[in-house]
Amino acid sequence: MKTVTKRHQRGAKVSAALAGVISIALAVTLTSPAQGASKPSPKPTSKTASKTAAKPKPMATKVAAAPKAQVVTVPQTPLVVAMPTDPVSLNPLEQRVGTTYSVLRNIYDPLIDLDDSLKALVPSLATSWSWTTPKTLKLTLRSGVKFSDGTDFGPDDVVYTINALNGKLPGSKVALAQYIFTTLTGAEKTGTNEVTLTVSKETPRLPYTLSQLLMIPNKSLDSGSTLATKPVGTGAYTFDHYTPQKEVVLNANPNYFLGKPAIPKVTFKTIPDVSSRLFALSTGEVDVVSGLLPSQTGAINPGTINKLVSVPTLRMAAVWFNTLETPALKSKAVRQALNYAIDRQGIAKGLFQGQATVTNTIVPPFFGGVNDSLKPYPYDPAKAKKMLADAGYENGFSMSILVPSARYVLGVEATQAVAAQLNAVGVKATIKEVPFADFGTLTAQRKIPEAMFASYGSTLPDPLQLFQVCARSGGGFSWWKNADFDALVDKAASATDENVFYDSLSKAEAIMADDPPFIFLYANNGSWGLAKNLKFTPLPNEVVNVFKASWVKA
Repeated sequence: MKTVTKRHQRGAKVSAALAGVISIALAVTLTSPAQGASKPSPKPTSKTASKTAAKPKPMATKVAAAPKAQVVTVPQTPLVVAMPTDPVSLNPLEQRVGTTYSVLRNIYDPLIDLDDSLKALVPSLATSWSWTTPKTLKLTLRSGVKFSDGTDFGPDDVVYTINALNGKLPGSKVALAQYIFTTLTGAEKTGTNEVTLTVSKETPRLPYTLSQLLMIPNKSLDSGSTLATKPVGTGAYTFDHYTPQKEVVLNANPNYFLGKPAIPKVTFKTIPDVSSRLFALSTGEVDVVSGLLPSQTGAINPGTINKLVSVPTLRMAAVWFNTLETPALKSKAVRQALNYAIDRQGIAKGLFQGQATVTNTIVPPFFGGVNDSLKPYPYDPAKAKKMLADAGYENGFSMSILVPSARYVLGVEATQAVAAQLNAVGVKATIKEVPFADFGTLTAQRKIPEAMFASYGSTLPDPLQLFQVCARSGGGFSWWKNADFDALVDKAASATDENVFYDSLSKAEAIMADDPPFIFLYANNGSWGLAKNLKFTPLPNEVVNVFKASWVKA
């Protein structure tokens, strides 16, 4: 294992490189070669940590300037964005889906935002913030901000939002979005434009996580609430109407506190089939399409009415094991065997035509804090069969894999490939394909069969939230428990020393590699089709923030 200092330097360099990649708006060559695994070790291992103690380095907090309204010189017309699914809710506290968040981010604002590098904090509804004690964060709120219904935004709205998040309103329950704010216990109005948040334990990275918490108005969830169907926010766009299975239409907010948006109207149009989305782009029916298949990217050529943009994403694909309820999957040896059974290189190179990168665990290789001394499990079906037999499953066992339709790029096809390879080593794997709305409901209720396929999109380019949500016991998408892993994740979450932060994450990843809660698969690029004269830079977090878009001269 490299020393922590070197590993952090590597993460910083890769983040800089990533920022450079996403700033190129006309990327027409899609290349993401699969990670090499020439003659890997029989199973993932990590090198011995350096005995040289790293010097303490405080966690850096970078703050960038808030974005400004676009200065435009050409007429601005409405924008149409194709989406694969309907929003699961228009209440931002009752959803945890990337495509839904993308719509809602245009209606609502967070207290603190992230810049386009996803590394620096940006003032939003809060103009400044500071830790007054290790467990209390004081924020100064922006004055003069109004919700779309004309009411003023202030501390009472922040207190109400956090009470709603934590199920502290009369007759309420903990909100779906609370799963990434597990230490955020409360908020108190401490001044005319000041609010103080409290956490149950030290959480130095809370300001980064707050970029995902969208503020709702005070009393908006009281009796008779319509927030889930008629949202009221402070955002750059105001709600016009929603037609299920068809569209969400928003209008520019002329009084937006960061300036009037350039584009006057945006329609998020639901088109589940990716080929239909591409056709709609080619005819000019829509202006933005994401999630293009590798086989479709050649249909968008520079010099026509459209352009192609490809960026790395913060999304990783895996098959989750239900280790809590499935007897066979309680065995570490069985889970290791199933990882040996999968030809992930073949999936990345064949199915994705090289536009996906094999991951050592669930951490994309460009994340800061990745343990790059680990090697992917090699494809070794003979070893998989022997390990299953040694574990008492010579005749295999039955395993159903839940997968959503029309959600993840080639997600169903990847699951089919995994199931076929599991069957080849004697595991009776079947696929349970369901609509994405049902998938979201089942996972929220924690009702999955022996396994599920998902492609989870993080919002920060380090493994902490990924581990907290998808692997730490009690996480919203975790069906695994390893006390040593949990302790290291908690240590990283409370670390004020940057060396401790990255070292803890690296060691946690090594535990995960040896005691796999997943079939580790790949991280795929995000391929976008855009109208040629649209100025918009897709980011690895996949959020379509229309405030940052404008039409330019073709």
